[in-house]
Amino acid sequence: MPGNRGFTANDIANAMQAKAQDAFGENFSSPFSVDAIEQHRAEVSFTVSVDYSFDYQSRAVSKATGPLYDRAHIRAVLDQRQAQLLQAPGYLREHTQNYLREHVGGYREPGRFRVLSDRQVYCSVEDCQGCQAQGRVKCNRCHGSGHNTCHMCHTSGRVTCDGCGGVRRHPYGCSRCGNAGKVICHTCHGGGRLVCHACRNGQVTCQSCNGACQLIYEYRLQAWAGTAVHYTWGAASAGWMLPAMNEAMHTPERHSVFSVDHIELHSDDPDVFVASGHVAAAQAAVSYQQASGTCRFIGPQLQAVFLDGVLSGGFKKALEGVKDHQNIHQVNQASSSKIARQLISEMNQQSDVAHTTPVRKGIISAADAQAFLQSRQRTLQYILATRHQFRWGAVFAFACSLTGLLTVLYGLMSLFSAQIPNAMDGNKGYLGLFALVHNPGSVLAAFTQPLANLLDSTFAKGNYWQLLCWLLSALLFNRCLLPRVAPRLWGWAEGNLLRGVLLSVPGIVLLGLFMAMHPSGHVLMQLSEFFPNSQISGGLGRMWQWGLTYVPQIFVLALVIALVRYKAAGVHWGQRMLRLLLQTRDVSGYQSRLR
Repeated sequence: MPGNRGFTANDIANAMQAKAQDAFGENFSSPFSVDAIEQHRAEVSFTVSVDYSFDYQSRAVSKATGPLYDRAHIRAVLDQRQAQLLQAPGYLREHTQNYLREHVGGYREPGRFRVLSDRQVYCSVEDCQGCQAQGRVKCNRCHGSGHNTCHMCHTSGRVTCDGCGGVRRHPYGCSRCGNAGKVICHTCHGGGRLVCHACRNGQVTCQSCNGACQLIYEYRLQAWAGTAVHYTWGAASAGWMLPAMNEAMHTPERHSVFSVDHIELHSDDPDVFVASGHVAAAQAAVSYQQASGTCRFIGPQLQAVFLDGVLSGGFKKALEGVKDHQNIHQVNQASSSKIARQLISEMNQQSDVAHTTPVRKGIISAADAQAFLQSRQRTLQYILATRHQFRWGAVFAFACSLTGLLTVLYGLMSLFSAQIPNAMDGNKGYLGLFALVHNPGSVLAAFTQPLANLLDSTFAKGNYWQLLCWLLSALLFNRCLLPRVAPRLWGWAEGNLLRGVLLSVPGIVLLGLFMAMHPSGHVLMQLSEFFPNSQISGGLGRMWQWGLTYVPQIFVLALVIALVRYKAAGVHWGQRMLRLLLQTRDVSGYQSRLR
């Protein structure tokens, strides 16, 4: 806040320091030189118009606190009271003005707030809402069942034998449990449950109405004010303040720019409230390093209006970072400052760089902004032009992406297959290309037999459920695999259900090929088979064994696919680089150019 003498050189230097750090994300150690400070001021009028709305509160009470009405008439009584309040506008105006006096921000920002909770109360006798007029509710302890879990045996009905300590086939024998290690629970007598003593058949008396089924409900009207704010500018000591105040109206910081000095108590319109205030501003000659210019600020927090290129030196780092347009990570890092991100974001809606906020406010020059954007554009063209080139980095990243997808596929097969692959059981330890090299006949049989069985089941026996299972599985498999491996083919089918279903027919063959390279051969595509195999839940040790044995083999398979489809790997790389460069996950506008 400015003192009696206005803003000081130290105030302006601190504002420049904060702006530099906010814009470029780094501390500027060199001092700012501030001279020729001009203090400015503009008068402002605030006009607040109010539109009132009403609702009501209701609550259960032990005795009537106001006149009793029938429940069906309460709404009409409240509407009548609402009309009375609106016919006495001075009453609502007084409460609204008291609120605005305590919250002067209401003169600067539109909003909605509660004006009053009416003192007039109306009551009615109604069915208890807590028990729905039943007088009884479910017991919280047994949840209405009337029984609780036995705390001794935890519903099993049996507990550890005290004689043998739970050791089955005790060397000395145990007559108490018959060497079973367990005896009938004496607490629940083997039933596993105990009668709940807190209720009767799962029901307890309603605490709200104490079983009376009805209660007295109290109704109280509430008035709410919805406000709209209109600003009017008065005299300003500098012409540049008027457009600066107009722009500040559309920023989140507008409430801190305008100050309220005086509240007018009377108005010809009871729903209009008026206040007057001002806007403080300053202009000064500022020098920093080799740059100098005339800077302008507005509001008690000295928000920058125009910086005349004084901070443009901080943007030079971004310009240096985008010179090597092939170093995409460096270009992205250079684009990470707030000014660079704001420039990029606004150029998505603007056609002229001079209209962007960083240039218009003089933080950076139009030439620097244009040079920065042109360098990023060259990076964009570089990504699109070289996406189909062979890159080891793109191949390995693509292989890792495929590894995750195939691990899910083969993990699901391990869950649903009748044979559980085990690395210690001979041929079952091979997957993918290793299975193909180790025993190609087995892979070929696992590929042809399910498809032959599908054809026989469909055309000879008329069992279309199995075909439906295959089609749905292939449809899901295509959705996950084709965008990576065959982006052009997926682009043809994407968003078209008929094409997707058509593509799922050859997708059955592709899915069958990948399934054949799994140690179990295949999963029967029948609804009855889609339940996890109980053998797979053999503990973490079995899961670790599965991961250590098969994930490396899955990666080798994915790596070979990535090498063969290195152009698809390049498209995958291009998508990642575009997301990095454009600082957004949505690069759908470039999808057709990438494929």
